[in-house]
Amino acid sequence: MPERYAAWRLTDYDPRIVAKLTAWAAGDLWSLFLAGSPGTRKSSVAAAICYAAGAGYFATPEKSIAMIREFCDWWIAQAKTCPLIVFDDLGSYRATPHVHDTLLSILANRYDNFRKTIVTSNASLKDIAHWLDPRLADRLREGLVLESGTVSRRATGNEE
Repeated sequence: MPERYAAWRLTDYDPRIVAKLTAWAAGDLWSLFLAGSPGTRKSSVAAAICYAAGAGYFATPEKSIAMIREFCDWWIAQAKTCPLIVFDDLGSYRATPHVHDTLLSILANRYDNFRKTIVTSNASLKDIAHWLDPRLADRLREGLVLESGTVSRRATGNEE
């Protein structure tokens, strides 16, 4: 997990949102899609969920692309099978055909096997459908979808 997000905890958020996140974590839904404008704390929420779960892999765009481009079979296998993974900033990945196909393979495997997957994005599900795959967007729609809004911590001067 990136150091920037390591200190965030679910207690830092609105209890109504935490209740939804807790129900998602305990339930049968495979995915949590956190969408919203840049700076609206999607990544920090995802990190707080990983901390609360006591496990999870936080896949930044840079790390994911590097591991996929290097054909790192071990990482790809882990991404498909770990109990909880965060794909941060989906939609910002440069989708070469290899990266595109590998991301789809990882996410399809996680969907098929009901593995908890958190996706954060500045893009909407409609954008994800266009950029990556309409089936993936539809499958993400089956999970919990939360919009984080448009009020950025940068716009308010709040960097905490």
